[in-house]
Amino acid sequence: MNVDAVPESEACRELRMLIEARGEARGEARMLLQVFAVRGMAVDDAFRERVMQCDDRSLLERWHARAITAQTLDDVINER
Repeated sequence: MNVDAVPESEACRELRMLIEARGEARGEARMLLQVFAVRGMAVDDAFRERVMQCDDRSLLERWHARAITAQTLDDVINER
């Protein structure tokens, strides 16, 4: 069954898009936390929660790019 071919109301489509976007953001957040783990950077519970609650994918992508070379967590999250 092709789920994309099933008719849906505008409200259902908007809800589906919102849920998919949130899932994608959570995936980005998990990958960011994995970069910290691989690099041996300690992440406290408050920071982990901040990352996991973020639903701005572009922000998460910027943090992820910075996390690859950052020396500290502040270097990752501080917008310059």
